[in-house]
Amino acid sequence: MVLLAVACGKASDIKETTEPGVSGAAPAVSGTDLVASAIQKGGCSACHVIAGIPGAVGVLGPDLSNISEVIPERIDSGAYTGEAKTVEEYLHEAIVNPDAFIAPECPTGTCQAGLMPASIGTSLSSEEIQAVIDYLVELPELVASGTAVVGEAAVAGEAPVLTDEEFVWAKQTFFERCAGCHGTLRKGATGPA
Repeated sequence: MVLLAVACGKASDIKETTEPGVSGAAPAVSGTDLVASAIQKGGCSACHVIAGIPGAVGVLGPDLSNISEVIPERIDSGAYTGEAKTVEEYLHEAIVNPDAFIAPECPTGTCQAGLMPASIGTSLSSEEIQAVIDYLVELPELVASGTAVVGEAAVAGEAPVLTDEEFVWAKQTFFERCAGCHGTLRKGATGPA
């Protein structure tokens, strides 16, 4: 079963698959594949720029490419209202309880409460969450060394071929996860078309 990105028109970004109708099933992967799979599964690349992640060019949420360098300043500033004391705790909190602290700047202005779905934290396993946290913590160093690329590069090509069962699953998943922001006909609403 092709993941949600097919429903959102990003079939070229898909690397791993799950069984039809099994919401949140994680593929058996490890290392950098686990990072790429978790970011794909969480839909992170739809809203965030994340260096090294193919297709992670989102324009709704903050750029995460240097987030591990921004967090200490944010925690020390006094404006931070969450519970985290470390970069790792902050990132964990941002995934499992995204409204604990609303980042002050998004690409289109002030970030909004509720923009990042709280369900992302429950859809990812603890191993997937930790893999994403570890990647984001190390990301500035990985970018500097030129080793930040994980997963396969996105390549434009033919549209994927879906079985009828996969198409029904993709439509339902889009309706449940995407349509609230992007509209039931994908023409846009609070999110872009």
